[in-house]
Amino acid sequence: MSNVIGYCQDNKADAIGLACSVYAPVVDSAKYLVDVPLISSYGPVMTEAVSTGSRIGLIASVAATMTDSEYYLNLAGQEAGMVVKPVIRLAEDLIPVMRAEGQSGLERRLEQEILAMSKDVDAVVLTQFSFATALNHLEMVSPIPVLSAPHSSARALKNILS
Repeated sequence: MSNVIGYCQDNKADAIGLACSVYAPVVDSAKYLVDVPLISSYGPVMTEAVSTGSRIGLIASVAATMTDSEYYLNLAGQEAGMVVKPVIRLAEDLIPVMRAEGQSGLERRLEQEILAMSKDVDAVVLTQFSFATALNHLEMVSPIPVLSAPHSSARALKNILS
């Protein structure tokens, strides 16, 4: 991955965003290898999440993603000088529902998960990029902020580049 990051810089990238959560650990070491801003998929969204409060809902369909998300949420909390209280919703049926029912099925299931936890959290993070397509719908039906890594990363890159 460090070769890809170096390639981006060598080819005049103004900033680099790593879009897969599996690369998040690379950012901590690779950011010292390049002279352009480098962000992970977790950094911006978890920073936004802790800015809403300490009780953060995390929705994932894969246990490993949940483990990583919780780690980076706690790290963002530490960086903000606060203790966060993750509320975890492992919904293993989300991808099968999306495959069987399409976008509307995904939106319906995510809405159910968000509404079920909305009284217990200050915001919800959609931990998987594949859920980002449901964000517009979820923002309309959720009483609390709903955040997605791709949207947060895009905002962070836009701020860096403006």
